[in-house]
Amino acid sequence: MCDSMRRGILRVVVLLLASFVQGSASRNATSCDWNNPPISPDCPISQAELDYMADNLVVQVSSVDNLKDDGNTHIMRIRLHNNGTRVMRGKAWELFFHSFFMVEPDHLPQKAFIDDDYKVKYRHVTGSLFSISPAEGFHDILPNSTRMVEHKAKNWAVSKSDFLPNWYLKADNLEPRLIKSTNSSQFAGDISSAKQWKRFKYDRYNPFTSQDRYERFYTLYAFTNGPSVIPKPKNFFESRSFGEFTVDETWTIGATKGTRKIAKLLSRELDLPIKDLINGRSISLRLIDNNKGPEWYAIESNINAPSIVIFANSQAGLFYGVQTLVSLLDRFKHTRTKSLFPFYLEDEPRFEYRGLRLDVVRHFRSKEEVKRLIELMSMYKLNKLDLMLSNDEGWRIDIPSFPELVQVGARRCHDIDETECLLPQIGNPISSPPEYYTAEDYIEILQHAKERNVEVIPEINFPGHAYAIKRAIESRFKNSNRTLWSPPEQAPISAQMFKDNMLNPCSDMTYEILKTVLNQIAAYHMQAGTPLKHFHTGGDDNYSMDRWVNSEDCVKRNMRSAQAIQNMFDDRVSRLIEGVGANVSGFADGFMNEERAPQDPRLFRTPEVTAHYWNNDFTADFSNVYQLANAGYKVVLGPVSHLYFDHPYEPNPEENGLYWATRFTDTRKVFSFEPENIYRAIQVKKTGEPIDQKELCGRYSERCPPIQRPENIKGMEGSIYGELIRSQDMMDYMLFPRLLGLAERAWHKGAWEDMEEDNKRKIAMNDDWQRFARIVGSKELKRLDDLGVMYRISPAGAKSDGIKRMYTNTEFPNQIVEYSTNSGEKWRIVPKDWLMKSYNSRILVRAVPKVGRIKANTDHLTERMEYSVNQGKTWRLVPDTWPIASYNPILLRTRSADGKRLSRETEFDPRGINPIPNQADVEKIAKSLHVTYELEDNLVDQENSFLFRVTLHNTGNETLKYGNYSIYMYNIRLLQPNQSPYPNGYKLHDCSLWLHHVGGSLYRLDPEQPDFKIPPGQSLSCLISGKYWQVSRTDSMPNWFVGAEGMDPVVIGNTVSEDLNYVSKFDTSNKWKRYPDDQYNPYSPPTRYGIHKDIADRGLAIKPLIPSPKKLLIDRNKAVLIGGRSNRLWAIQSDGNFPTAARDLADHFRLQINANRPRGSYVIQLEKTEEIRNKEGYSIDVDPISNKITLKSRDDPGMFYAVQTIKALAEEEGDVFVLPEVNGYDEPRFPYRGMHLDVARNFQPKEEVMKILELMAKYKLNKLHLHLTDDEGWRIEVPELPELTQIGSQRCFDLEEEECILPQIGSAPLRPNTGTGYYTAEDYRDILRYAADLHIEIIPEVNTPGHSRAAIVAMENRYKRFMKSENEEEAKRFLLSDMDDTSYFLSRQTYKNNVMSPCLPTTFDFLEVVAQTLYVMHQDIQPLQTMHFGGPGGEDLSSNVWNNSKACQELMDTLGFNIADDLKSHFVDGLAQKLPPEVTLAVWEDALLDEKRPLYRFGKNLGNREVIGYAWNNIWEHGNGDNAHILANNDYKVVISHATDLFFDHPSEPDPEERGYYWATRFTNTRKVFGFTPARLLDNAQLSGKGIPLTREDICPEFGCVELTEPSNVIGMQGQLWTETMRYPDQLEYMAAPRILALAERAWHKADWEDIDDKITRDRARDRDWEEFANTLAYRELAKLDKMNFRYRIPPPGAEIKNQVLHTNSEIPGLPIEISLDNKRTWRRLNGELPVTDNKLIHLRTTSPDGRRYSRIVTVTPAISSADENSVYRMNFLDRFLKYLGRSLIQ
Repeated sequence: MCDSMRRGILRVVVLLLASFVQGSASRNATSCDWNNPPISPDCPISQAELDYMADNLVVQVSSVDNLKDDGNTHIMRIRLHNNGTRVMRGKAWELFFHSFFMVEPDHLPQKAFIDDDYKVKYRHVTGSLFSISPAEGFHDILPNSTRMVEHKAKNWAVSKSDFLPNWYLKADNLEPRLIKSTNSSQFAGDISSAKQWKRFKYDRYNPFTSQDRYERFYTLYAFTNGPSVIPKPKNFFESRSFGEFTVDETWTIGATKGTRKIAKLLSRELDLPIKDLINGRSISLRLIDNNKGPEWYAIESNINAPSIVIFANSQAGLFYGVQTLVSLLDRFKHTRTKSLFPFYLEDEPRFEYRGLRLDVVRHFRSKEEVKRLIELMSMYKLNKLDLMLSNDEGWRIDIPSFPELVQVGARRCHDIDETECLLPQIGNPISSPPEYYTAEDYIEILQHAKERNVEVIPEINFPGHAYAIKRAIESRFKNSNRTLWSPPEQAPISAQMFKDNMLNPCSDMTYEILKTVLNQIAAYHMQAGTPLKHFHTGGDDNYSMDRWVNSEDCVKRNMRSAQAIQNMFDDRVSRLIEGVGANVSGFADGFMNEERAPQDPRLFRTPEVTAHYWNNDFTADFSNVYQLANAGYKVVLGPVSHLYFDHPYEPNPEENGLYWATRFTDTRKVFSFEPENIYRAIQVKKTGEPIDQKELCGRYSERCPPIQRPENIKGMEGSIYGELIRSQDMMDYMLFPRLLGLAERAWHKGAWEDMEEDNKRKIAMNDDWQRFARIVGSKELKRLDDLGVMYRISPAGAKSDGIKRMYTNTEFPNQIVEYSTNSGEKWRIVPKDWLMKSYNSRILVRAVPKVGRIKANTDHLTERMEYSVNQGKTWRLVPDTWPIASYNPILLRTRSADGKRLSRETEFDPRGINPIPNQADVEKIAKSLHVTYELEDNLVDQENSFLFRVTLHNTGNETLKYGNYSIYMYNIRLLQPNQSPYPNGYKLHDCSLWLHHVGGSLYRLDPEQPDFKIPPGQSLSCLISGKYWQVSRTDSMPNWFVGAEGMDPVVIGNTVSEDLNYVSKFDTSNKWKRYPDDQYNPYSPPTRYGIHKDIADRGLAIKPLIPSPKKLLIDRNKAVLIGGRSNRLWAIQSDGNFPTAARDLADHFRLQINANRPRGSYVIQLEKTEEIRNKEGYSIDVDPISNKITLKSRDDPGMFYAVQTIKALAEEEGDVFVLPEVNGYDEPRFPYRGMHLDVARNFQPKEEVMKILELMAKYKLNKLHLHLTDDEGWRIEVPELPELTQIGSQRCFDLEEEECILPQIGSAPLRPNTGTGYYTAEDYRDILRYAADLHIEIIPEVNTPGHSRAAIVAMENRYKRFMKSENEEEAKRFLLSDMDDTSYFLSRQTYKNNVMSPCLPTTFDFLEVVAQTLYVMHQDIQPLQTMHFGGPGGEDLSSNVWNNSKACQELMDTLGFNIADDLKSHFVDGLAQKLPPEVTLAVWEDALLDEKRPLYRFGKNLGNREVIGYAWNNIWEHGNGDNAHILANNDYKVVISHATDLFFDHPSEPDPEERGYYWATRFTNTRKVFGFTPARLLDNAQLSGKGIPLTREDICPEFGCVELTEPSNVIGMQGQLWTETMRYPDQLEYMAAPRILALAERAWHKADWEDIDDKITRDRARDRDWEEFANTLAYRELAKLDKMNFRYRIPPPGAEIKNQVLHTNSEIPGLPIEISLDNKRTWRRLNGELPVTDNKLIHLRTTSPDGRRYSRIVTVTPAISSADENSVYRMNFLDRFLKYLGRSLIQ
């Protein structure tokens, strides 16, 4: 084909391809038009898309937890739900939201913060405005899907009103859009738990229950004389003997000179005409002259010619007289007449200043709203309105000279630079027109106030809270370079989170602004005819003047201190105020100097200086109010504890309000304020804890100086700040009816206020409150209804008598209460005497016992539970899951006086509500409880279950009652096994406690509502059953604790001790026996004496070396001396082959290493030789004649052991080492001589591991099997999986297990504790280095697939972390659990979810990461040779564990196998696949056996890899004793780890006081370990677990036992230290030694007697060998352990008294024994026998060789000894094996 043709064909192909591509592109085209989907991912967000998001994004915000950080921060959750049909792209938008609290305070406001978990970015804009925006990795929000975001914020959020509305979206170059859902009732999530509604852990406040309200509202009905007027008149006289007269529409109003204006007001109020000439049936107003106060008035009635006259000496007095008369006449819309008895009333106010502060800045209040409020104030004789016109959030009055103040400062919009407006704050709308008072508005307000006798006091905050002023004024000069004021040296962020909100007090511009503002406002007042009398400048943050000390403006003025700046500021401001003829007012703290003493009031120049007192918090300088009054200031009382009406009425999340000062302020609290004793207002701390006056004021009242000039107390005022006041209705709600309480106290002094005795004063106050409340309820609420005031309607109170009758009340009597019993579908009025016919107050529960059982009255035998809801008339069976769905609470609500409005609905449960405790309550409960745990019977149900009794004794002085708390306890058994599982708890029989299984060994006891009650000094006792048995004190765990939601748990004091003294004695056979035919009893001293009687005390160490060498000839009659004078002659020569060993020798013998020295005398020669084949073998030649020592080995380990031998043989005498003549060869019996150390159950620090390693090396053990993981903990750092140590290594009380796993096996509930800790990578490498120097291989174990709960929980938390950002792929990457698996399984340790899924590939990915991490850690130190993976046991991979696992079903379908037959081999193969090829796979024997069949040795992934099986499960009578043989015969390497002989977590005696588990054998002492024969495993089968002698048929059932045919595959033996009962290093060491020395002996040295076939002969030889070994321990080896401070077990002594002579011995003969004859007061060494002449109690103990430690104390008397005598010692020789094993023969 020619080239041109080829080119033509190519062009055609290209054109066809291009056409195809173009067509495809057109079919799949994307655009950036939102209305023409799909949208290209690269498109910027459009306005249409932003609008769509704003319309369809459903936002809900809630507080998750205030208590985790104890109120320092809280966790806030934002739920973003896409309610639309289009994807919401995670791109280029910013969501602006409001928060009262600094968000992410560890990062903001300094710089933006990216939360890498949620992939969002936070920014603090200013004030309460924050933003959140998508960060890299933020996934799109799909239709109908939800994204959760959580962040921390400062302090706490306990109220729905904390969640500010009007969130909005913004994107570059687009208009912001309100997110509609943030203005809905569903915007704030529910607050339904203590963690949400408590501010901190010691917070006593909980939402009021109906019962709480009932108690608070309760008043006795009593007729009260006096006028139904608020505030109460000073004097009132009424005569009822002359009948009544009626005021009706025929009456007229008469006005005299000067009263016509007030008469018009009265005419409008009563709708009566005014007439100049009156003659009866009239109301007259008269001005008179008298010596009364300026607001005095009197009212007099005449019944003969019916008339009423109001007298006053001022217009104000007439006005208040009119208000009182209108109130007396009850002139409501629905009534036109009123009958009165003749009366005379005289009245005047208590205080001249009766005020209200109104914040119109945060949320603007219109002119009409302010005028309406003034009318309502005046109706109750309040006469001062402090109108706050400026603050950080806005400016509200027109100042023509500075139009920017309203153009910018009064307007809100989204303008980041704030040059056109201020940014939205505290939930303001995105955009609003300027909201402020024009000149006309303000003048109209002033004139209206003047008519109502109210003075308006303008408040302009200066110099602080001035953010709005600064931004507005600065906007004027935004295009100029003019500097208005120099910035402060530092600008700390304000409480309201504004950074730059203070005007520079050294700048002239500041005073220019203030002067202009002040002159303008004063001019408005003059125009209104109300000259400016007082000007309020704020001043609550003058204390922050120190920020200006180094500012440029202040330096120019030579202002060198904060006090100097404040003095200058006060002087200049007061001059300006003086200039307009007004007086200075401000907050009290602004008038205090640096020493917290009052400034000299003369500094302020104006005739009067008024300090407004507000901060009376217990921790504040609350006494400044009297200091200021005494210094000459006028003081207005407005304490935040009682008079801040922006605070909620109740401590309820549903109530609107701030609560930074006090948790609630209701009307009663306002009413109870005592203005003449300000210290009494401080009644509680912030926690709600009552505070008495001594604690408040100090022992000598030093914190509470008295008032010396009471005339300077000018009055009192309430305050309503506007952060949450977004409407007139909300303003009404927050003010009324509290404003009436303020009016009452400001006008009228209660007689009770002068009573000094607290109780009498409270009673009298309560009587006065009843009068006040009845007036409010019967009349004032109706008046407010008529006026359209939306006052708060309080929810009802209710209580039940506990049977059928229910009572309700309301805060103010005469309000209507309604109820509903069907969730609000129908409502009815609560009758006065309500009989709850169909609503029982209690559910009765009873236990029904099984028939024919041993003890039919014990609840552990109950077969079923029954319940009754009709007082026991009929009973029904309790189902397994009992929701009690039909038992709904009663709903209650209250109606307004006119019946048109309703309170919020509340629930009432006649059964009562569980009280919610705070931290102090939890501490008190824990401190009061004294726990006793008493085992009652192990044999109640054969060996199937046991009974124990828990007794809770109240040692406190208050009754312990039911509440929302729990008592947590530990038990290693499954409790109530016959009822398990019990997901809803199990009601303990006749005990008023519910038992719950939390998980593992952790249980909880919940008090039953309402029956639980323990009076002081009394107890509650509960009987509980457990599975199997308990025969040891240490089965019980310490650190029982009391826990409650959100609170720190508190340990019950008497359970803390490791002595476990809360556990009663095991003093009967039913307590120490596990089976009816259990042969074991605790050893008595005579029993113990008889067991050890045949082992002689030889008086010296017999064995020259432990472990015994293979072939060393030792002659102690010949020796070389190293040290002393000869030391300079000796040297070490190693030819450079063994530098570490040479250094070890040099350090020990204090010698020099001299490689160049000629060989000859006085040399220790280290030689390398190939003649010794075993790398751990060595030869020694110590020649006293030539004074030469030669050590030979093939490799470093051998030389290391040669050095250990030399060191062990050399005896130190002064400064000389004496080394006997030695010649011969030694090598170990096994290449594997190991110890297993469990650091997972209870963590052991690195230093303790090294101590164990040191001991192992001393006795030539060479493998440390480090058990790093288990259900209870993960102990090794894996950097790629931080949750393993962040969570899995920590134990604490966290029911969600998000910070830690739950406490187990006695670890304390708070960290640090014995269950918490891990080895960092560097820690682990330190261990490796130390072990490598000691020639000990570290074999790390990661337990799989079972015993893995710590890892599973950690990886589930990892899953949650990545799912926060919707990164599902990464979240599932290392997941160990099948989230959809519903299989139920309970492990032997009673965990529900502790097995890694063998069917998830992510399980193997996880294990690969862990293995690789350990592999890398070992590199360059001790290359990883063996890794232990635990391995699946029978229960881990049984079908019932995985029968509901979808993952396993899919795996079975894919691979074509079934769980029962193939899952184990699949898992083991998978493990092997994840290991590097050079690493040996080690597992427990269960992993390699299917029943008795071994897995195929050369499986697909095992191949030629060496596999080690650890043979442990050999309980003889179970027929597993030959498992080691089976594995070895099938080419697996085997390590003998038999539970019956080598588990050092088992006790050393069958005594309840001995530490340890005993599931495999009742005990294992040192003698038993020493007598173990690893080459003749079946010969070790002597006794069953019951102590019954075993036959060959017992241990080899059915087909007989498998004999060992491949002994070379048995590579060694290992002792096991499982640490469930070992929480501390001393306990670990107690259980390890001296058994570990016997282990070393058997692992290194094969004794001759082991090969003796004849049992009797073998036993004799073994006993003689033991005698030598035991003497060697006592006379040499244990002293070495003493020097190491290794706290080994010291066995208690045996003793018998025979023929009045005391004989003693010990399991380890030669250990000193001490005696006490004076009840343990004094002790002395017992040397030989001791005559005994009486029956006095004798106490004995064994001591360590150094005399510093002791065994358990035992007691003997002649009577006890003789009783045992005949049954102990007369044993034939054939019974000696029983004695050797330590079985007690005393029955």
